[in-house]
Amino acid sequence: MTARSTISLCSAVLAAAFAVCAPAGAADMSLRGSMPTVEAAGPNWGGIYVGGFYGYSSGNLNPTTVIAAHTAAYSGMIPANSYLPLNPAPGGAANRGAFGLFAGYQAQFEDAVVGVEMDYTRLGMDRFGNFLAPNATQVVGIPSQAGPAGSYDFTNQRLQTRLRVSDYMTFRLRAGWDMGYFLPFLTAGLAVGRGAENAVYTADTCATGGCGATTPVRYEYHKSVTSAGLAYGAGVDMRLAQYFLLRAEYQGVTFARFGSGNVTVHTVRAGVGIKY
Repeated sequence: MTARSTISLCSAVLAAAFAVCAPAGAADMSLRGSMPTVEAAGPNWGGIYVGGFYGYSSGNLNPTTVIAAHTAAYSGMIPANSYLPLNPAPGGAANRGAFGLFAGYQAQFEDAVVGVEMDYTRLGMDRFGNFLAPNATQVVGIPSQAGPAGSYDFTNQRLQTRLRVSDYMTFRLRAGWDMGYFLPFLTAGLAVGRGAENAVYTADTCATGGCGATTPVRYEYHKSVTSAGLAYGAGVDMRLAQYFLLRAEYQGVTFARFGSGNVTVHTVRAGVGIKY
């Protein structure tokens, strides 16, 4: 076979092969074009995270409860009718900025996200009360610095009280719903708070019926407070990137027994965190 014949035969074979393969390749390309496109999945919310926050707190603190709970402590030093009919200044909420840290772990089951979280909040919230009482007479006796037992008049009576919530920690369960880059959630759990309550009573005394120079009387009460309560709230996390998140949240804590009374604190806060 001559070289020219060999080249002609090879050309014929290649042309036939191309004619067979070309329709199959076109069909394959057509099939690929009809296949659905798989979209990239959203972020996974499972794992450990930590962060910090700053917010604004409003608390229901009533310093008059400091008076009512310590009747026994005042007896023998203050006339019984001096602090019961006190006329307090109008009450109201105490407001304060708050800041702190949070950390938690959560697991994701399809769209449901559940986990645990703890946080620490520093707020230093105070509520003060100033009370004036009508003049009174004590018959059973007064403190030794005011004179011997007998009947004495009490004038210029004043009681100053203070109730303080210094800080608290919460330990909560979380439940949320995956909405892509957003995670709305609810929380509920326990809280432990610290604070103090103080009361200072002052008055002038003198013997009934012969009041000349008066003798001052002073009584102070100071007590540190640690109390357990409930924590609850709701919020939303937003993923900025693979490892960062923003948070907007409401949190409430209620202490049914905080020292002599009860305290409720409402906090609205914004935070930033890192997810590992």
